[in-house]
Amino acid sequence: MSDDEKREPGELNEYHKMRSKAAMKEVQEMMKHPVTLEQAKAQADRVKEGMRRSGRPMKTMRISNYKRLIQVLPFMEQAFDVKRSHWENLVSSDILDIIFVEDADQNQMTSSGSEKSHSKPNDATVTMSRFELFNDQAIDLLLIKVLMWGYPTKGRGKNIENILKNTNFTKLKEELTKYGKKGTIAIDEIRELLKMEGLGLSTLSKFLYFMRLKIDSYRTLILDQRVISALTSGKYSDIGIEEFQNLKYENAIDYYLKYLTFSHQIANQLQAEPDQVEMFFFEYGRNLKGMVPMN
Repeated sequence: MSDDEKREPGELNEYHKMRSKAAMKEVQEMMKHPVTLEQAKAQADRVKEGMRRSGRPMKTMRISNYKRLIQVLPFMEQAFDVKRSHWENLVSSDILDIIFVEDADQNQMTSSGSEKSHSKPNDATVTMSRFELFNDQAIDLLLIKVLMWGYPTKGRGKNIENILKNTNFTKLKEELTKYGKKGTIAIDEIRELLKMEGLGLSTLSKFLYFMRLKIDSYRTLILDQRVISALTSGKYSDIGIEEFQNLKYENAIDYYLKYLTFSHQIANQLQAEPDQVEMFFFEYGRNLKGMVPMN
């Protein structure tokens, strides 16, 4: 059990404040006495020696260190701006009019109610959040909005274009509707869906997540390259994370159930939602560095 896990919530907050103050004081002292190149080299040698003796990299962080942060992450409010102009050539006008209805109306009418002569409905922008996607029912609309939320500028290459081809999109809707009625999907069934042109796990896991499908007893979560980078960063020492050391996007389906299991277990430990754990990986996983002594 880590030092953080042994502390009560109030005590934990005070502890982190003390760590922050201590770190700032240390930085201030260092500024008064700049480290020479020789001293920096000696410090690097000490770190290397510590790594050599332990036989592994020095990991200073645990996901549980960020319990308070994870508990308050507003995952339902995570949103992205989408411009209609990016999707004009991929999605029918009827669907776009539904999605951008407020912006289209505002573009068409002046404040007095008269029609604008210079309206540009393709300039419309809408902000999409997870909450809104969870409340969409029509499968056509949901899948397109998930693509827009996940790839506001259509992403790279032609993957989105290939997914939205009539035959591909029709097949995708039929398959996902089938699993939506069951409420569950198996790993082997996901493997079959991944054979569709343009469809990777990053995109498919978004579809499964917003359709609230489960694998075994676990709710599906988004697994994309940013989450994978966090899991394989080597920054964290939480029990179980070592199982992801060989995870790559190309073999991510082989680790998907492990990822769900791990994320749900972490969420239970932290009294948080699995969605918040996933959002932590996405937003912060690669961009944090534990505070360690400088000397």
